[in-house]
Amino acid sequence: MVSKKVAITGVVVILAVIGVIVGVLVARKSSDSASESSGTNSSGSGSTSTTSGSGTSTTSSSSNSGTTYKLKNSTSSASSSVTSDPTDAKFTLSAFAIGDWGTTVTKDSCCTRSSTYNDYDVNAEDIVANLMNQQATAASAAPKCILSHGDNFYWTGIDSEDGRDSRFTTTFEGKYDGDNIKSVPWVNVLGNHDYGGASYICSDGDNPAECSDADAIVTALENKFSWQSKYTSPNDDRWILKDHFYVYSIEDKDSGVSIDIFNVDSGDASTHAAQQTCCQCYGYAEGDDD
Repeated sequence: MVSKKVAITGVVVILAVIGVIVGVLVARKSSDSASESSGTNSSGSGSTSTTSGSGTSTTSSSSNSGTTYKLKNSTSSASSSVTSDPTDAKFTLSAFAIGDWGTTVTKDSCCTRSSTYNDYDVNAEDIVANLMNQQATAASAAPKCILSHGDNFYWTGIDSEDGRDSRFTTTFEGKYDGDNIKSVPWVNVLGNHDYGGASYICSDGDNPAECSDADAIVTALENKFSWQSKYTSPNDDRWILKDHFYVYSIEDKDSGVSIDIFNVDSGDASTHAAQQTCCQCYGYAEGDDD
């Protein structure tokens, strides 16, 4: 009787072992099949990747969007290295940039040590304009525009509508008049000296004058902007000042490269810089330097 029980137990154990082996084989086969389906069949939601030599062809599809993306003949290696030299690149789009470029009519200076400056300092605008004209043709890509960062007219911007055109002629048109730059668009914003920089923001003709009230100050600030924005240059209307905040775009059609230029007037009367601009109005300080 004991021998019969032992025999039955042995048979059960053998069957159990066989069942485990079969289960492992089935599970492994199922896993391999699933891996093959998701890893090499692009008709599902997986991807197909095939490598031949140094080239790689990759296909990826999505069951949700039904869109297939393919990347062919791209190299793939464990370690990457830079193979291009930026110094050999051909640049197809460029712009010049200049700020604090405005000069006074009399070529004076606000600095007490201005008498120690040499001719390069006194004639800085003429020299820079000449260099810009030279570089406009020396550069691999001629500038599509010139970005002006403000302080276009020292010390106090344009002080009257009547005097505007003569001021533009003297310190802008007559300076940046080289054949290579005189038709290039100037994309402008105003600087703090275009709004203020003297005893008062308001003016009487071309001379600073005390504003009668707060509204007069705001009006004067608006005029400072308007007198520049409404100016029309005789050189292909190159002076551009569309608004306090605006976008200007340049493009090279052959290469398809384009650049959006965001122009921000940080001295606009409706921003915090209005207070900073008015702090220049030392006529209101009554001798208090603080």
